[in-house]
Amino acid sequence: MVRKTARSSLVLLTLWTAFVTRVHANEPGEGQAFAPLAMIRINVPAQDQQDLVQIVEGFAQAHRFRIGGDIPLSSSLPLFGRPLVRREIDIIGRPNERNTFFLIENFRSEEIFQLVAYSHESKEVWLAPWNELISLITARFGEANVKSVDLSPRPNRPDRPNHQDQVRQAFHAPPPVVFTKIRVQKGTRDDVLGLIQGFAILHHFGTEEVDFSIDGRLAIFRKIVIDADTFFVMDYSRDDSEIDLYGFSPEPDRVWGPRWRELTSKMQGAFSGPPY
Repeated sequence: MVRKTARSSLVLLTLWTAFVTRVHANEPGEGQAFAPLAMIRINVPAQDQQDLVQIVEGFAQAHRFRIGGDIPLSSSLPLFGRPLVRREIDIIGRPNERNTFFLIENFRSEEIFQLVAYSHESKEVWLAPWNELISLITARFGEANVKSVDLSPRPNRPDRPNHQDQVRQAFHAPPPVVFTKIRVQKGTRDDVLGLIQGFAILHHFGTEEVDFSIDGRLAIFRKIVIDADTFFVMDYSRDDSEIDLYGFSPEPDRVWGPRWRELTSKMQGAFSGPPY
């Protein structure tokens, strides 16, 4: 039953990602990925969730920001017997030409809301309204229930430097530009592989399984090919509940960064459990 539920969650997550992608596909910035620029998670009990919705909608109305855009103002789709709450606030741009917006939803957990800032503009454009909205939310729910999510990449892994070198050598690559560790607290490794494959299919990236020996054991890796010189590598051969994800690229962050942050955010949200 747990395995079936985890697979159902993965299917819904993939469909939801595809839906959001299609919604923004007609925008002039289609060629530029909307990577998350800032993120917070808010712990909101069911009885207080209408207060959060009112804060978000009141903020938008006060600034005459469009709320909802091409997405229905309220989505009450059943998700394992509960409603899905979602709002999008368009900071800059008309409905079909938005380039700065905030998105809030409770897709992954009924009482955990995720608020994310997206923009093709400089930080000066979206940071002030972002900070104002966070202040309003914090004033109502308290700092203990509003947590900032660190989206900055970690360039190396000091806990296992020899392993990192062996991975690099196996793929004939320079040192990885980013690394993250996914602690799998829910779902299975098959579910993780399914999410990876869904991510690759969504963006038309190639994937391949690569096996080789490290420290006398057979290491199994999944390689995601972003372009000719950029690829991500997932090590899922260890016996514990941790998965290592490496990013290799000679290109600047603007080339690989949006996809890296998108993938790691999905994996953390799907498999690492609530942050509280």
